[in-house]
Amino acid sequence: DEKETATNELDTINNSITTVNNEISKLTMQLDELNGSISTKQKEIDAKQKEIKEKEELLKKRLVAMYKTGGTSYLDVLLSSDNYIDVLASYDAVKEIAQADTNLIEQIAEQKTQLENSKKDLETKKSEVDSVKAQKESKNTELVALQKTKQAKVSQLSSEEKQLQSDIDSYNAAM
Repeated sequence: DEKETATNELDTINNSITTVNNEISKLTMQLDELNGSISTKQKEIDAKQKEIKEKEELLKKRLVAMYKTGGTSYLDVLLSSDNYIDVLASYDAVKEIAQADTNLIEQIAEQKTQLENSKKDLETKKSEVDSVKAQKESKNTELVALQKTKQAKVSQLSSEEKQLQSDIDSYNAAM
């Protein structure tokens, strides 16, 4: 009966160890997924930053070109046209340039917003990684405690078994 009780206690400890090991495995998989997600998100952020930088450089070049050409306004371009057809052509050209500049500025602003959102998402994922790491560390500590408990129980049972065997040998010798 004592042996059966001890075996049941060891089985309970072994089941607890298995459960904790499974939880650690799940947390490890979750960490791997999160780290992969972080890596992907970081690549996206880097690509967006590069694209924004290129568009800002293009906008800077455009603004420098406008500055170098002097104070020529859109109205000056239209008024310098010789005839009605030139006015319409100049108007269309000016309109397209202005629209291109506006589109470029809007694209940069939109991409900066997307970049900020991606950075926030990345920070959230990094916080989640920290949380999962803490959970995993806790489970590892629990596992070590369970293994120590099991080892102590096995040592105790082994010691008791040796003592009982010694007692049985004494009784057999006495008989």
